Amino acid sequence: IPSINQVVMLRNTTSSIIFIQQLGRGLRKFNNKKFVTIIDFIGNYSSNYLIPIALFGNKSMDKDSYRCQMLEPNILSGLTTINFEKVAKEQIFKSITDTNLSSIKILKDSYVEMENRLGRTPYLKDFVIGNSIDPLVFFENSSFKNYKNVLNKFSNLELNLSKTEEDYLSFITFELLNGKRKHELLLLKMLIEKMQPISHDEWKNYLNSLNLSVDPLVLLSVQNVLSLRFLKSQEVTKFGNTPLADFDGNYYMLNNDVRSSLMSNQIYFTLFYDVIETGLLKSEKYHEILTIAEKYSRRDVLKLLNFLKDEPPLNIGGYKIDKHSNSCPIFITYHKSDDINDSIKYEDKLLNESTLRWFSKNKRTMDSPDVSSIINSSSNGLTLHLFIIKDDSEGGEFYYLGKIEYIQASGKEMIKAGDNVVEMLFKLVHPIEPNLYRYITSR
Repeated sequence: IPSINQVVMLRNTTSSIIFIQQLGRGLRKFNNKKFVTIIDFIGNYSSNYLIPIALFGNKSMDKDSYRCQMLEPNILSGLTTINFEKVAKEQIFKSITDTNLSSIKILKDSYVEMENRLGRTPYLKDFVIGNSIDPLVFFENSSFKNYKNVLNKFSNLELNLSKTEEDYLSFITFELLNGKRKHELLLLKMLIEKMQPISHDEWKNYLNSLNLSVDPLVLLSVQNVLSLRFLKSQEVTKFGNTPLADFDGNYYMLNNDVRSSLMSNQIYFTLFYDVIETGLLKSEKYHEILTIAEKYSRRDVLKLLNFLKDEPPLNIGGYKIDKHSNSCPIFITYHKSDDINDSIKYEDKLLNESTLRWFSKNKRTMDSPDVSSIINSSSNGLTLHLFIIKDDSEGGEFYYLGKIEYIQASGKEMIKAGDNVVEMLFKLVHPIEPNLYRYITSR
């Protein structure tokens, strides 16, 4: 019946394909029919996360990408738009948060679908190129440390690697697959393709040709990552204690054991190179070292701000001044858990898209070294970077909202939960995009 302009869904829909078929009953064209209204009683079932998958064709199983697509009216092909009522958005956001999108069933279904589509064994880059599951989701499941584990689980292959080979494959999967900085990936790519040391000048010239930073702090950070010096001590032990690649002052060199394995073991070369190619594909969405409105973990932030070493979250707290890089990332969980201790339940608040009210750590005065450094950041060169996560349910990755500047004379001492703190105001250099602002600030 082409004239249908309203569809009411009562079925407990557990398939994105069936959802589209039901929706399609109202999508047929008819004279003077300009839109169709869908009343979906999504509270009737828990798998509402399928709705963005069905409507937007997004099979990434990446929770953040689903949240982003739900933030604004979405334009599909042509002039089609979708608007969700507030309660519908809330139900879908809750389903996205509560659902394990890295379950073995979801991962296997995604793998088999890609294998059938290609007619061969798929590799990580195939999932990116084919707009399928985000390869990172495989490794959110504790069963998998690298793609060899995935292939041995879901394919008919039985791949064997030495402990050293497996350790370094797991390391680059853990450290580089997300593509949040190109430098390490490009250096490894050069070292593997040439299978010989790369001079410092050759490396810098290559980066310059790609318009990538050659800041000495960035290059030192890259060295620290590939030499494992940036890692926490337990991570170093986990990945084998020996640098994957190192710098002797003149040349960058690949680990001899890794180099030997890459030259003699084609399977290992394929798996190793696949991680690099996939990381570079994923890096295309990061236009800067830190890209505004993208999400980063605390660990990502310390690396990308060129901290010499990763630090436990408790050492960072809500902010951390690093003298080496002369930078200070500020981390805010916008909606605090009800059971959080009052002494650290700071009432940081975005007053509008361009202004932040912020509180220092407790037991601080205007003369405390960290507070003084922040207040005088315009003269001492300290760069302040703002990272906000909506709440703890989002999994530990913060939206980067850009650099912020202290608003002169806004600092004042006060008492919070019996402790001295300093309240101050910051101006965001780049105002927050309105939809993201509404998403972060709304309950």
